[in-house]
Parts: sequence; structure tokens; C-alpha cells
Amino acid sequence: MNNIGDVPQDVIVALERGSKIEGIKLLREHRGIGLKEAKEAVEAFLASRPDIQTRMNESSAQNAKGGLKTLLTVVAILTALFFLFNSK
Repeated sequence: MNNIGDVPQDVIVALERGSKIEGIKLLREHRGIGLKEAKEAVEAFLASRPDIQTRMNESSAQNAKGGLKTLLTVVAILTALFFLFNSK
């Protein structure tokens, strides 16, 4: 990455939310660069900013936990409905 400090704010916000893919996509749009170059640029930026890397990792972990809870809730509801309608 030529200019690490030149990362647009919306890219940083996406990274802090735990969305590295969105950050890469936004950087590609801002700079008109390819996927590989944008990925390398984001990774270089994160390496230079461990505070943002930490927030990204924490957000990703929270998002994964939320998705698992939702999945388990859906499975529990479907299981209850299955037994409710097949108990006859």
C-alpha cells in the first residue's frame, strides 16, 4: 500500500464493525484498484493499526455468536413445530 494513512473513513468504519470484506470492497471503489491490491492494502493498514485490528476481531466474534444464537433459536422452533404437528 502506497499511502497507509490515506484510508477513507467508511473503510475504517467497516473494518471496526468486523467486516473486512466490506472494507476491501469500499477501498476498491475509492481507489479504482483490483481485489488483490485492495486486500493487501487493507491488511497493511490493519498491521499498522493494531487497535483497529483488535476492534475488528472483537466485532467479528460478536457477530459470529449472534449468528449462532439465531441459528439455534430457529432450530429449536422448527423442532418444537415438528413435534407439535407430528404428535397425532
